[in-house]
Amino acid sequence: MPYVQSAAIESLAYDSDAHRLRATFRSSGRTYEYEDVPEELYDQLMFADSLGAFFNAHIRDQFTCREIPPEPQETRRWPPRSASAAFASSSSAARSNLTR
Repeated sequence: MPYVQSAAIESLAYDSDAHRLRATFRSSGRTYEYEDVPEELYDQLMFADSLGAFFNAHIRDQFTCREIPPEPQETRRWPPRSASAAFASSSSAARSNLTR
């Protein structure tokens, strides 16, 4: 989702084929998808002086929406496999330079 300059909205995305608007809000971090939003309304939103005010007046409570659950955090390994492999190969190269 592209970043937008708004105190209320973190990002917006629009699917022109499905007429769906996806919005992520700064205060909660939650993402919602709004159905059957006309593309012209999305265009007006993107050029509004205040995205939050326009959104509240013309989209919120006007269209069916659902919350999009956050994507699960992947389990992190430290060090990452690729980093440990790079470290091992650079260590081997350093050791071989010392023995010369």
